[in-house]
Amino acid sequence: MSERQSTGRLEPLVAGSLAVWGLADRVCLVVQGDEARLTMPDGTIVQVVRSPRGWRVTSGEASSEHAGVPGMLRALRRALAPEQRPGRMIVAPTPRNE
Repeated sequence: MSERQSTGRLEPLVAGSLAVWGLADRVCLVVQGDEARLTMPDGTIVQVVRSPRGWRVTSGEASSEHAGVPGMLRALRRALAPEQRPGRMIVAPTPRNE
């Protein structure tokens, strides 16, 4: 089993997703390497951690593993905003200004 290197891409990915979902002003985001801790105003804490199989999303007693980013983002949105209807998503790099 090889150890994965932190790419520093988790923070912009999660912060950008929070903005798209309309949650950026309601969630406190702290990222350290490949671990993110998100705190809701009611004190609910959701953690996203890089795991050997991909990503683990934990909220309270509930925890789920996801092989890729789309599954991790779906689980994160469900944990942070269960009242929102599921939607389709496109994950793409930010265009570079040339």
